[in-house]
Amino acid sequence: MKVAETDIRSRLWTVAAVGCTVIGLETASVQALSYVADYLRATEVLSVALLGLSLGGVVAWVWPRLPERVVLALFPVTVVASLGVIGLLTEYPTATMVLLAAPYMLAAMIVAAAFAELPAGRVYQYDLLGAGAGAVVVVVAVPLLREEGTFLLLGMLAASPLAWRAGWSRLAGGGLVAAFLALLVAHVAVDPFNLARWTTARGDGKVFEHLQGPSPKLALLYSRGSLVERIDITSKVGEEKKGPWTSTYNGRAVDSITRDKAELGRLDNRMPTLLKLGQDPDTLLVGPSGQGLCKAVQALGDGHVDAVEINGAIAGLMTREFVKRSGDAYGGMNVVVGDVRTFLARTDRRYDYLTLLNTHRIWSMGHLGPPEYVHTLEAMGQYVDHLKDDGWVLFEERTINEQAEFGVRRLIHTAFAALRDRGVTDPAAHTVVWEVWHNCKQSLFDKRPDKCPAKSRFTFVMIKRTPVSPEEVAHLQEWGATLAGRGQDSRGNARGIVWRWLPGVDLPKSVWSEVVQAPSAWDTPGIDRARHQMSVVTDDRPYPFDVSVDRPVLDAMLARAGGLAAVMVLLPATLAFLTRRGSTGGPRRLGATAVAVGLFGGLGLAYLLVEVVLIQKLGIFLASPVWSFAVVLTTLLVASGLGGAASSRLGPRGVLAAMGVVLVFGAATVGLEQVLAPLFALPFAGRAAAAAAFVAPLGFGMGMPFPFGMQRVKEALGDPHAALLFAVNGAVGAIAAPLGLWWSMELGFRATLGIGVGLYAVCGVLLAALVALTPKDA
Repeated sequence: MKVAETDIRSRLWTVAAVGCTVIGLETASVQALSYVADYLRATEVLSVALLGLSLGGVVAWVWPRLPERVVLALFPVTVVASLGVIGLLTEYPTATMVLLAAPYMLAAMIVAAAFAELPAGRVYQYDLLGAGAGAVVVVVAVPLLREEGTFLLLGMLAASPLAWRAGWSRLAGGGLVAAFLALLVAHVAVDPFNLARWTTARGDGKVFEHLQGPSPKLALLYSRGSLVERIDITSKVGEEKKGPWTSTYNGRAVDSITRDKAELGRLDNRMPTLLKLGQDPDTLLVGPSGQGLCKAVQALGDGHVDAVEINGAIAGLMTREFVKRSGDAYGGMNVVVGDVRTFLARTDRRYDYLTLLNTHRIWSMGHLGPPEYVHTLEAMGQYVDHLKDDGWVLFEERTINEQAEFGVRRLIHTAFAALRDRGVTDPAAHTVVWEVWHNCKQSLFDKRPDKCPAKSRFTFVMIKRTPVSPEEVAHLQEWGATLAGRGQDSRGNARGIVWRWLPGVDLPKSVWSEVVQAPSAWDTPGIDRARHQMSVVTDDRPYPFDVSVDRPVLDAMLARAGGLAAVMVLLPATLAFLTRRGSTGGPRRLGATAVAVGLFGGLGLAYLLVEVVLIQKLGIFLASPVWSFAVVLTTLLVASGLGGAASSRLGPRGVLAAMGVVLVFGAATVGLEQVLAPLFALPFAGRAAAAAAFVAPLGFGMGMPFPFGMQRVKEALGDPHAALLFAVNGAVGAIAAPLGLWWSMELGFRATLGIGVGLYAVCGVLLAALVALTPKDA
């Protein structure tokens, strides 16, 4: 079906609005699922989105004359309804995935129809330009409006194409925009839709059930969104004004905030302050996390204190609303929102203390989470290089289960590897280890501390660049004795510590004394090389919590995505293709169709792998995973859209040459850190421009084969094939999301990127074959 020239621009702007909404919805859904569930469940949203897009492509292929205005009317409703699915059905993963696919299916029906009826290059350009804008919209919207408000904003955006149509469409679209705007105003004014108050998600330490019901135990004071973790501030009911208050990250309690001021000699079983008391030490707090160690550090003297916080939400609360109620916990500190690796690359300052207390984007190393770069060999080297000769780097970890304990073992031996790289021959002589149990009764702690509740166990590791001296050991023992001398707290819990390793001190044998003295983490108790992964953590495989060869959670995600892709997309597409009149027609047409299916499936996998690795590799350079996501994804999508628009003018040789550029730039990405190292001194705008300048040529080349191949297939085999190939591309991409995560853990980012770049080489061969099988006069 041909579209009148006067309608083309309207259709293209509709595609752009849909593309913008899809990327925004995908990202907002990831954040909402991270909040009510966990990181791994949230990553399934990408598979959901691609499955929905694929299914929509199949529907558009089978039903090419779809009622577009009806689809446009349903689309914004399903966008907003996705928030309800996430909040109410999280405990049913398969049902959640199926229902969340609805808006993406409707979006694909609109875009696939446009691909079939309009020039593929122009549709691709508007789709990706809109998607690039969507990445920016959500980065701005989530911190300002939280997830709930972002869904409503996206609903307004999704309804806008209907509102600019004539007739009943304008009335319906305008009504939806007005309704969602009214709900958004209510959300901002009185917060009636806060997920914490109505989600049915339970378990794994989440506080939601204590905020709900006729007699809630907790009161919710503040909620702040961010693309790192959502922050809530709670208190016991009736203590909203006087406190104490608790900061919760993605629904889990992390730290207590109190009004009390810092005191000279303030004791904290997380930090041996007596070592530096009165010496005005310089300190770097990595993730001050609300109150954290702030007051213990403030009481040490007048030294310089830097506090680097990757989550702008908690930093904003502590420097604005909670200044007085926290006793000015951040007072006198240089607070920087960003990544500590970037911060250290831009300063020559050395520190007496460098602290990392549970510095993760997950609650503990007992959970699986996103890649993180604060516990890698490269990071450890930076920490050691920024210590004074008698300075300490301090790690705290919640060793709540075996996975967390094994992760701490990897952390220790990764730090030891960094020390050995700097000439240290006996890292154990530079190390101190102790343990603390919060919420353990004094009587049990005195007799059998190992029997204290596992969920309250914390392990602390301190490492120096120089050997621990006898004087320092004596100070540490004095500090430990002073802590124990305070006796139990008001709830009967112990406030002492258990020493596990002090150089030169005869302590009872423990797993930690064996770990510290072992030549590697592989040689520590309970490790089986056939079952465990205990290598040194590096920037290429930045997963300190990945300690098992078997990854059942990832396997289940991959099976779920693959099964749904087969049932929802590939099987219906195959049946429709075999039964559809005109889909056969001789070996040449069948051969061209088979090649096209391979090409578009390969592109779906390759694009995603390269995109994910680029976002990870530029995270440190851009100081934040949020800005890396925004800069890389926006640049990649916009550049790909422009490349798609140019593909029709370049012809087969030009497109194949552009794919050669992809191979060159993809290979260069392996050494990207070395290329960008001299540019760390640039301000953020300069670093963002440098990152975009590298990503843009790659994205431009990556954007060419999809629309060029689709246009070629349409001309040779018929317009309906566009929707089929759109579906295949998305179905393979849905499997690529968990597969890429599995590969990055098992093989590393370099190998994952190599697979992606290698697939582009294969796709180049397939594209050349497609050109040969579909001559212009076909």
